[in-house]
Amino acid sequence: MNNQTTPAAEFVDVTKSYGTLEVLQNLSFSIAPAERVSLIGPSGSGKTTILRMLMTLEQPTSGDIRVFGKPLSSGTGPRLREQDVRAARAHIGMVFQQFNLFPHMSAIGNVMEAPMQVLGMAKEEARAMAQALLDRVGLGAKADSYPSQLSGGQQQRVAIARALAMKPQIMLLDEITSALDPELIGEVLDVVHSLASETRMAMLVVTHEMGFARDIADRVIFMEKGRIVEEGRPDQVFEDPASERTRSFLRSVRR
Repeated sequence: MNNQTTPAAEFVDVTKSYGTLEVLQNLSFSIAPAERVSLIGPSGSGKTTILRMLMTLEQPTSGDIRVFGKPLSSGTGPRLREQDVRAARAHIGMVFQQFNLFPHMSAIGNVMEAPMQVLGMAKEEARAMAQALLDRVGLGAKADSYPSQLSGGQQQRVAIARALAMKPQIMLLDEITSALDPELIGEVLDVVHSLASETRMAMLVVTHEMGFARDIADRVIFMEKGRIVEEGRPDQVFEDPASERTRSFLRSVRR
């Protein structure tokens, strides 16, 4: 069991550059176990880069990232052992903008794959767990359907079930409704709301849906140009932001 005082995830003076473009500038923040944090801000502010670093899809240029106190990546220290990175990374699940389902596998096959391949779970156990997770996201009857037979909202719900199959303690959600038709957004957000109320997972949510960002979060962080401009409780950030830049951003997205 993880110590409840140890942050679920922690960024310490993290900088990320691509050549001369600095995407994150000395970023320091942490997420408590079971805390839900929404990252908002204009495109290019570094929000998705934060998620990609937690997935180890990107490495920091400098600074350190820790998960439950264990090093995940370091831009300055000695190279971390692959087994240590894998152990830290195992706590994290991610749902992407694009659903990234295996097209040649059924819905249940997509959910079963990682538990069998990564966790070594027996096929029948993995199938039972996958069916239970598909039931949980409202797709139990679609277990044998292939991605091409599912709507975008249904595919995204399969992707959520797939992430849950690895029993993550931190769930990353990256603009999970941006590829969906407007009428399908609600079904996906409803699933995430129910997960938030039923589980003790930490969640880091990047979204342009301000209502969702506000409703799901314990804390909201507004970013611009790789820096945190403002953070606080959802009611404080959305109703009485301290920064003029936050106010102007919220006015622009509420038009």
